[in-house]
Amino acid sequence: MSAESTATNGQRQLLRWTHRLTLATLGACLAFVALATQGDATPTRERTLAALALAAITILARRLAALAGPSAALRVGLLLGSFAAALGLAALGVGIAMQEEARQTGLLFVAAAVIFAIRPPLRADGQIS
Repeated sequence: MSAESTATNGQRQLLRWTHRLTLATLGACLAFVALATQGDATPTRERTLAALALAAITILARRLAALAGPSAALRVGLLLGSFAAALGLAALGVGIAMQEEARQTGLLFVAAAVIFAIRPPLRADGQIS
């Protein structure tokens, strides 16, 4: 592996810290939707499409970051983008649960964000995964 594709200590620390903060935020969103919302309405089509787009961005950014070709800086940026998209999906889930009283759909979107973000961005050897 070339030096160009190896993450620096600062990049690895940034990814670890951002990953932990993302998971903590997603956990808070999940608890909020589960405990503080109610209702069983169906969300609008536009919000559902937005959720699907955010999920696709999360998955695509994560997959592109896993490729061996891009530089470490690009891979770190893609991973940070995947975390941001997962947080956006969770925020959309909270918004749907609160504004449209669609608790189950909100829980589904937040839970999907947790699933997309739960895998650590670094392997045990410190390389970007």
